[in-house]
Amino acid sequence: NFASALNKIGEHHEAEKIFRQCLEVRQRVLGKEHRRTLSTMRKLASAVKHAGGHLQAISILRESLEIGKRVLRKEHPITLSTMQNLASALNRAGEYLQAVQVGRQCLEMQQRVLGKEHHDSLDTMDHLALALNQAGEHDEAVSVYRECLGVRQQVFGTEEVETLNTMCYLALALTSCPAGAKESLSIIQSCRHEIVSSARPCPAYLSAFSRAVLSLSLAINQCVEEALVESCAAVDLSSELKHLKLEYHPFSLAVRCEVLVQAGPEHLGAAQSLGNEAIHWMTGKQEGHWYLKHPREVLGGVKTALCRAGHLPEIL
Repeated sequence: NFASALNKIGEHHEAEKIFRQCLEVRQRVLGKEHRRTLSTMRKLASAVKHAGGHLQAISILRESLEIGKRVLRKEHPITLSTMQNLASALNRAGEYLQAVQVGRQCLEMQQRVLGKEHHDSLDTMDHLALALNQAGEHDEAVSVYRECLGVRQQVFGTEEVETLNTMCYLALALTSCPAGAKESLSIIQSCRHEIVSSARPCPAYLSAFSRAVLSLSLAINQCVEEALVESCAAVDLSSELKHLKLEYHPFSLAVRCEVLVQAGPEHLGAAQSLGNEAIHWMTGKQEGHWYLKHPREVLGGVKTALCRAGHLPEIL
């Protein structure tokens, strides 16, 4: 319980140490196939994943899933939760196609066993939609996000944190759709309005994430000056969380890079610097990131533009 509490507040490395100690004792006393041991393996993998060790988390989860399917059953809650975490870890590591495959299998069983309105089913829908979007299946990703958002709003309300989080991801997915720019801006502006006007406190990560998505949507809709302000605010907010919530700061940096590119050639040098910093956080501080391909693609264009303009020292 203490390790779970540490993991929840962002102390992932400390939680990992305690989970490893607990796992060693349970494997020795209860055996590797006991359900409590499997539950601890899943929790350890979660701490490792959130600490940036996506590949190691995948290895732990694959082992746990294989045992769970054999000893418990495919539809046991521990097995389903392990599959859900595996899909998430694969996505964070950039293994989008595998994440989609595992996510589809997990969602089908969860909806059948737990129901479509269960929070685990909805979380898996979010993970699946994210993997689909990063795999290039933008239309299907938007469709899954819409369904998930509709259920969350109906069952949990519009001010629920997870509802607002799904709104952010839907708006982000729409930025990749040819005709999705205006709707993306409308959705993320509605999300920001809910966050700002709500009497309930909003988690800091959601404030940073929503402002980053808003800035990207503004830039795509040619509202560049507003996008520059929002992206700067998002980076400032996420920098306060960078050692607790690893995924949000590099995302804000990557989006700021994209916005600067949209702002004009005079910002290319700054865009390159921020893009490189984002990639460092995504690959040096952790083993991959679900948004990694975006700054890499943007930086490719930035380097080409700088080279054409004769800024060779900035390339080097």
